[in-house]
Amino acid sequence: FFLRGVTIGVVGASSLYVARACGVPQNFLIATRGVGLTLGPALLGNSIGRAVWSGNSQLFGAAALAAMSFCEVAIPKIVSGALIFPTFLVFGVAIAMLDTFGDVVLTTVHRERCTTPLNIANAFYGLGGMVAPYLVVLAPEHTWHVLALAHGTLAVLLASKRVLRGKPADWKAKV
Repeated sequence: FFLRGVTIGVVGASSLYVARACGVPQNFLIATRGVGLTLGPALLGNSIGRAVWSGNSQLFGAAALAAMSFCEVAIPKIVSGALIFPTFLVFGVAIAMLDTFGDVVLTTVHRERCTTPLNIANAFYGLGGMVAPYLVVLAPEHTWHVLALAHGTLAVLLASKRVLRGKPADWKAKV
């Protein structure tokens, strides 16, 4: 959740630079990501539920993290308005997948006692959002690449764990 907060903060803190580099209005760029944030759960909500209930949550999370990582590699390199909009749309969908997925897993695992874990997760999300502008100021040319490396590494670790160990044997007990 901390890393997702950093991601959202980096988008906000660097979106003017990205918009200027691509020659597009900043508000259109952020709105495109917002469309992805809205469409993601609407279009993929059933898939998220199936991933959790079938024990495939690790692969689902790895796919969303990989999509985010690819977008984060591309965003600082794109100088075309025609390419930046689809990238921000996919980026928004990937963020929405992880947000929805995280909430589904937390509420499914903790059930009636989900209030404290959700509050803790949201606190880490907020801390990440507070740290992000400082990261952008300290290393503006590297911030997107650091995010891509972090999300890509998490994707590889999750997918590797699933491939090497198979479906968790006790996934039904956890749900």
